Amino acid sequence: MKVIDTDGKTFAELMIDNELDLLFAPLIIGKGDVIKARTTRRVKGKSLKAESRRISLNIKIEVYETSYNPAMGVTRVKGKIIEAPERYGIQGKFHTINLKVGSRFKLYKKFREFDFKILEMLKSREEHSILVTLIDYDEANIFELTGLRIKPLVSLESNLPGKNLPTNRTAALKRFLDNACKIIQKYDGEKYSHVIIGGPGFVKDYLAKMVLSRGILSSEKLSVYPASNVSISGVYEIIKRGFLLNVEKRLSIIEQQRLLEDFLIGISRESPLFTYGLDEVVKAKDYGALEWVIITTEKLTELDQSRLEDFKDMWLRLGGKLYIVSSDNEIGKTITSFGGVIAKLRFSLPH
Repeated sequence: MKVIDTDGKTFAELMIDNELDLLFAPLIIGKGDVIKARTTRRVKGKSLKAESRRISLNIKIEVYETSYNPAMGVTRVKGKIIEAPERYGIQGKFHTINLKVGSRFKLYKKFREFDFKILEMLKSREEHSILVTLIDYDEANIFELTGLRIKPLVSLESNLPGKNLPTNRTAALKRFLDNACKIIQKYDGEKYSHVIIGGPGFVKDYLAKMVLSRGILSSEKLSVYPASNVSISGVYEIIKRGFLLNVEKRLSIIEQQRLLEDFLIGISRESPLFTYGLDEVVKAKDYGALEWVIITTEKLTELDQSRLEDFKDMWLRLGGKLYIVSSDNEIGKTITSFGGVIAKLRFSLPH
């Protein structure tokens, strides 16, 4: 989260840089705070026959509730309007401001040391992302891999004719690879720190050669890895086999996969150094025993105010060793089966 301006006491102008910022915004924007941002609202003209219309305007609201909505990719800030253009007659009414990646807003509150620590940690934990293309003779699937989730971007079917028509098949394969190249070129850019091409067989190698020969990517930015299929499970296969450690160690989802595997082994051996469930993890936090914690986005959004304070305490103690994982990916679904939060301890707790 970028701090554009602040007096260090009661005011800050902020910008949402990534999805992780959206997730942590409810820890910064609390009940009773005041936020000013550009938003849209449906308003009605003064005459009885006037139709309502949606307009864009700057308003200031006193916050009642802040929540992250992963499905919509926004943080919803609800509250009462305390400042707006008089001609619309909406002051005193309730409104929801939807913050998304790229949103700028002004926040008025009594800033605590904790607030600035959160902002500083978010800045230092800027997530990189990888573009993953999985391809075989039937289709190509392109994914965005971030520290929080694996997001499908686009799918492309080859429509290759049968092997009994070799000339037509060769031409169709060239068109298929050409279209895949164009998609990679469209999505690549400064946004992605690396590009992966993977899949079964040799098609991935043909595509990689074409991408390099056309100058779409440099060899330093491109890696080619085998995968048994081209679905999202193929991406997890590449992660689990440790290939990505060679290209992007900073991506937290890679570390989360390794920690989850350690956790599952520890639990199967009944090790006292692994625990799960919110109550048990908070208990370990109170003993100062936590080494690392992984919590799902769903669990985080369910926390009430007292549990949010526990989470803030964990965040300050663990810093980079507290991981948040999307509930809708494979890692998150596994952690959800353990109550939405798992942890490793530095020492075993007394019974």
